[in-house]
Amino acid sequence: MYNYRSFFKVACIGLCMCMIVMLNVSCSCKKEIRNDVSENKLNTDDLKPAYGDILIEGTIADAQTLNPLLSTDTASGDVIELIFNGLIKYDENLDIIGDLAEKWEVTETGFKFHLRKDVKWHDGEKFDADDVVYTYKLMMNPLVKFQYRSYYKYVKSVRKLDEFLVEVEYTKKTANSLLIWGTEILPEHILKIEKDVNNCTFNKKPIGTGPFKLKSWLEGDRIELESNKDYFEGKPFLSRYMFRVIPNKSVMFLCLQKGEIDFMYLKPDQFRKQSQNEGFKSLFSLFSYADFNYSYMGFNLNNPIFKDKNIRKAITMAINRNEIIEGVIFGLGKVCTGPFPTISWAYDQTYKPLEYSLVKAKELLLNDGWKDSDNDGILEKDLNNDGNDEILKFELLTNNGNRSRELTATIIQDQLRKIGIKVVTRFLEWNTLNRDFIDAGNFDAVILGWELSKDPAFINNIWESSSINEGNNFISFNNSEVDKLLEEGTLTLDKEKREVIYKKIYRLIADEYPYVFLYSKNSLVAVNKRFHGISVSPAGIKHNLIKWYVPKKLQKY
Repeated sequence: MYNYRSFFKVACIGLCMCMIVMLNVSCSCKKEIRNDVSENKLNTDDLKPAYGDILIEGTIADAQTLNPLLSTDTASGDVIELIFNGLIKYDENLDIIGDLAEKWEVTETGFKFHLRKDVKWHDGEKFDADDVVYTYKLMMNPLVKFQYRSYYKYVKSVRKLDEFLVEVEYTKKTANSLLIWGTEILPEHILKIEKDVNNCTFNKKPIGTGPFKLKSWLEGDRIELESNKDYFEGKPFLSRYMFRVIPNKSVMFLCLQKGEIDFMYLKPDQFRKQSQNEGFKSLFSLFSYADFNYSYMGFNLNNPIFKDKNIRKAITMAINRNEIIEGVIFGLGKVCTGPFPTISWAYDQTYKPLEYSLVKAKELLLNDGWKDSDNDGILEKDLNNDGNDEILKFELLTNNGNRSRELTATIIQDQLRKIGIKVVTRFLEWNTLNRDFIDAGNFDAVILGWELSKDPAFINNIWESSSINEGNNFISFNNSEVDKLLEEGTLTLDKEKREVIYKKIYRLIADEYPYVFLYSKNSLVAVNKRFHGISVSPAGIKHNLIKWYVPKKLQKY
């Protein structure tokens, strides 16, 4: 269950936040709804695992594609993880175990993957080594829009040795040599007839090997999956799993309370304020756990103002992150000081960030030549040496509909005004923000977030200079020492040595202030109490989804 996106995830947390025109919020999938039965009235036998029922998850955005190689958004990834498998995956403790590969041998030049012999595609065809080799060829095909191709640059060859044995050889072995095979495998027998994998029927009607298979997709409304009775790890207890698109979190919460959905990721205020009454707690289980994410304000380093490190440093000093954590996410997170989430082993716990000080921030700006000549509260400076002062001003963008980001932007606007910086906030629809501003490099500063892989090797795509024009380094960060260390961290196999390398990377990036690193927030989840078998682990909440069940007397659909 916990595979490809868990290894490669470097997606904007806001990527699934594109606002879709709201459709009917009433649930039309109800069939023979049973009267609610209190668990207090049931005995132990009544609570035994049983097959049946549907779990309906609320999602703020629809999927964009269900082809794993083309997916870059969270909404698509959440569905894809239930439909497909990789060769390996993380278990609940973030140890690497076999998935489509039952085991692997470490060779001098790579790995030999021994594939499971009991796996079928959802159409009944047998999975084998041809599918693995074909998927690799697709990933390496420059015409296929696969975002993570660079992670395979040291792969020399992928060869079929027999029907269920694949050999992978590398020009260089790296720390993520094994991790990259968490990528989902695609069916050769279906895709080999397609002329353009980027635009084909499969992307909307996928065939996978996973625990659930696509039943229907009503775009902009819902994606319904049904259990795969032939799943090699055992048939899921749940008969179906539905993702219901509800673009407004407040409306989604009402749907949860009305029983129209069963599962949602809560906003901090919903978790802290609206979910703490006894009536809600009697119907829903609440979960709060640390996750591999952080939010940040990123500077466009091509902007003349932000090329000045002192400006970035002063802004960092003037932002009270604790105030943001308390006011925006209600204390459900921790201050983040650098490019790794607070629960990552690469996070430098000893790094001391700049102290919050409006006095020192303003002093830094004054020493840099900024002054308030007209006493209007905003600093000015002759940037072009032409005798004309320019005010210290920038535009701060984020995606609309994300209340936490909008509120963060407003707080930052107020905080920076206190040191003489004028901030103009602008909230844009996600696709517009991404296409017309971020991708185009047409922005001053932006509030976004990263949801990252569990292994630090996968941050290269964000920070290496080669990713400025093709990758996630849209702020144009360029540091040759960081480039060198990122490569070294990828090629080093010993974890203790890697930890030293990534701590150096951490400090080098943090000391350049390319972002104001804001906070790592907890994942907040509410699930209807009729669902049993749920356990939160370092891998999150869905790691054992196939074991979730609803006792027969509590089943609703």
